[in-house]
Amino acid sequence: MAYHSKDLKLLAAPLNYSTPGDKIGQRYSQIMSNWRIDGKGHLRSREGIEQVGASNVGERIHTLLKSGHAIGMYVAAGSDLYADQGATNLSAAFDGVRLGTANAGSFAYFMNRNGAKKRKAGGSLVDWSILPPSGSIGSAAGTGTGLGNGDYSVYVTFVNADGDESNPSEPIEVTLTNQQLILTGIPTSPDSQVSIRRIYVGGGTLSQILLLVELSDNTTTSITVDVDESLIVVNPGIEMRTDRDPVPNGRILAGPYFQRLIVASTEEEPHAYWWTETNEFGSISVFNKNFIGGGDFPILAITHHQRMLIFYKADGVWRLQNDPATTGDQEKTNASFGPVGLHAVVSASSLDYFVSQIGCFAFDGDRSVEISQQVRGIWEGDRYIPVTRDFAVRPMTTDPDARATTAIGFDGRRVWISYPEQGCSSPNRTLIYDPQQNEWSGYRVAAALGSGEGFTEFAYDPGTASFFGASTDGFFYHLDHGSTDGGSAIPVAYFSHYEDFGEPDLDKIIDDLVIKGNAHGQNITVKLWANNGETEYALGTFNRDGPFRQVFSARDASITTEVGLRGRNVAIDLNGDVSSQEAVEIDSVILHYRFEQRESRSFDSGPFNVGTDKVKTLYRFEIDLESTVNCTWTLESDLPHNALTVRATGTLLRTNGIRQSVFIKLPTPVDGIRFRFTLECPELFRAPEVWMDLLVIGEFISGDAGDCFETQAMSFT
Repeated sequence: MAYHSKDLKLLAAPLNYSTPGDKIGQRYSQIMSNWRIDGKGHLRSREGIEQVGASNVGERIHTLLKSGHAIGMYVAAGSDLYADQGATNLSAAFDGVRLGTANAGSFAYFMNRNGAKKRKAGGSLVDWSILPPSGSIGSAAGTGTGLGNGDYSVYVTFVNADGDESNPSEPIEVTLTNQQLILTGIPTSPDSQVSIRRIYVGGGTLSQILLLVELSDNTTTSITVDVDESLIVVNPGIEMRTDRDPVPNGRILAGPYFQRLIVASTEEEPHAYWWTETNEFGSISVFNKNFIGGGDFPILAITHHQRMLIFYKADGVWRLQNDPATTGDQEKTNASFGPVGLHAVVSASSLDYFVSQIGCFAFDGDRSVEISQQVRGIWEGDRYIPVTRDFAVRPMTTDPDARATTAIGFDGRRVWISYPEQGCSSPNRTLIYDPQQNEWSGYRVAAALGSGEGFTEFAYDPGTASFFGASTDGFFYHLDHGSTDGGSAIPVAYFSHYEDFGEPDLDKIIDDLVIKGNAHGQNITVKLWANNGETEYALGTFNRDGPFRQVFSARDASITTEVGLRGRNVAIDLNGDVSSQEAVEIDSVILHYRFEQRESRSFDSGPFNVGTDKVKTLYRFEIDLESTVNCTWTLESDLPHNALTVRATGTLLRTNGIRQSVFIKLPTPVDGIRFRFTLECPELFRAPEVWMDLLVIGEFISGDAGDCFETQAMSFT
């Protein structure tokens, strides 16, 4: 038999979980865990994981926010918010659900339906909005001689050092007759951030309510001041505002967008959103509000792009173009379904990605396009799991509450998805999608790290191109960083498709396997799996530090009495633990093989004349046979009488499953022009080749058929 070599195209084989491994073809693999396909088309082991900070916050982390002020990462777990990589508990009382977060101005902002907070770099966590005074000024009266003359209304507001101001108190009324104004019982704020109070006055001949005086403390309760209307109008000439309502406690926060922060999804109005005034992040007018669709589904996420906000709900996706306060144009897009939960949307430059109930999608602002065809099995159920189950991708849980914990992130180049598999309530499996290559791979964490294989939240810092993931056990990690998983070797596993070389029903003999690459001193185990995982063959390991070409002989595997491995199909399994500074690289994998004949219970040659219509005399057969039981043979010929008739029959003894040459010597030679040979067996056998010993004896004249022999006219000299 002729020898062939075949390149399995291993290095262009991303993960596929939509079809069994013997049906997906060379384009895909069954397991691709912690391997990446680089720009050269080579397999490279991934980088490591490094724990950020030494503290374990003790609960499932649901929020990460990279501060915009170089003070590290904010972490939220349970009802608490932590600063300094989880080392400092800011003692917030949130509701245990993912926070809406934003960096704007000098503050980081946090909110959910249990409260809204903000923090300046290095400062304390304070309430986002300053609440107005709970009552009016205690008393107001005229005294002495002054410029005040008329009926006045007097108000007080609270202000912090950043200029954020509350709405005014209720007014207190006073009548002055060329008198000064004396105020007592001026309210003070219980809010520690309040350091200024403003006294406003309206009435008399004033057409507006204007600032009268500013108190640079939160302690003074009595003052006497002259109401000089001519001076108030021009100095300072500040009009009192009544549109500084406290920020509503929403689930979602986005921005800055047109220099505004966007708040959405309160308990009372889960489909509503609000916006702040331009560059005034401390409060929101109750009139700055709009709605997204109906109230049956809450807003789950908002992303913002150039002059566009994208609103995600379970029943679809909406967009708002331009400034929401002026020319905003709001409409529903062509996407008729949305994400599974609060963690399931991520913005990646011009595109968004989201995980829905039926797959993972890219959204361009108008249409959603599925990117999960290769791994759709995780949404559709347990369609196929490779034999090496430890690294296998498994289906997502069907529990809607558990599915809602699915997290998605973007590391600047790839999309990461962590989801809960069947029987789990929080993410424990991670997949990675490369949009440029349209390729999926799996992700697994070293068991010694103790963080599981899923992440509850992701965060990307574009300034340092750093990517972070939080775990269910209260730690968070710098991903794709370093050479180990917290000091432990990185487990890598690759399991190719099952290759049948274009002949699914024929056995193949695998003689050897050739691998080229650079192992950088790391031990990688090489195995072959035959017949859809029925049999495992360990071929050895490679660990060369430097470029290498290594041949693994199938004859050394002690798995058969044949000269090589036998199987209808074969898959390549590469796995090991990597802790080198340099990634393990595999350039190519080549299998050398040859075809075996098919297995059968019968063989029929059909009529044959071995290429000549002359009469032949057949003396014996030689059959290359492999069988476990005895087989029956028959021989037919067409002489005499020109009709194929059985001339001889017999039994071939079994070869005990070993390929042997078996001879059949006919007791009486058989003449014929045409012959037919059949072989039948109650069990499977192989008969790759049949040889015949025969003699061509010339013309045959059958008197029974009325034939005669007559030469052509001849001349002799």
